[in-house]
Amino acid sequence: MKKLSVSQKILPVLAYSPSIVKPMKPILVFAVTMALLNSVIVYGSVNKGLERSIGSISLTGPVTINGQPATSGQTLFSTNRIVTSLHSQSLVDLTNSVRLNLDEDTDLTIESSNAHVRAGLPNGRMSCALPAGVSLDLRTTDASIRILGSEAVIFNASTTECEGTTISVEKGQLQIGWPGSERTVSAGETVTTSSATHNFNPRKRIGLWILIGTGVGILLAAVIGKKPEPETAAPGGCIDLLSGESNCR
Repeated sequence: MKKLSVSQKILPVLAYSPSIVKPMKPILVFAVTMALLNSVIVYGSVNKGLERSIGSISLTGPVTINGQPATSGQTLFSTNRIVTSLHSQSLVDLTNSVRLNLDEDTDLTIESSNAHVRAGLPNGRMSCALPAGVSLDLRTTDASIRILGSEAVIFNASTTECEGTTISVEKGQLQIGWPGSERTVSAGETVTTSSATHNFNPRKRIGLWILIGTGVGILLAAVIGKKPEPETAAPGGCIDLLSGESNCR
């Protein structure tokens, strides 16, 4: 005779015992809910653990990543906005062997894959060492820098809204373009986009012309509207200085 387990003996009884199942229904619902919630938490943790790291960061002084305080040695994932404050610096080591050294007061947004780096530098100064086989697209406040990845490149970049962008190349070459101009910069060369025409964006130039026009209009109105002052009448008497005699009547 086949021996039944305890569960095999109890389950059939539970199935046909409404008086037992009904009080246990809330307990069963709670148990199922907790099991589903636990599976969601575990799934999210596994996904976070599987998210691909693009590199790590070393820093001195206050630095933020995506608006949160960063710590030296922190791992970077996906898209990162790195901001250094006054008297602080950071060194970014990417898994594709690209190295970025950020100076103080620098704002850099970076995305990276095995063979390409995309970055934005709206303000600040940085140095970049790019190995052969990795391309780069960098956007500054007024220029676009492109490196094809055919050779190793080392360059320095600084940019501000008022002074434009300055690029100096130490090794290799890169392409830089800005409104009205484009050129190749090779090792030992430096190029800057700053000039009288680039110091202001179009909106600022329009505002400047409006201000100048308003000032000229006010000045013209003051000149045109000014009435000649009437001549002051001579005093009641006058003396001929040469003769010493008065010739007034």
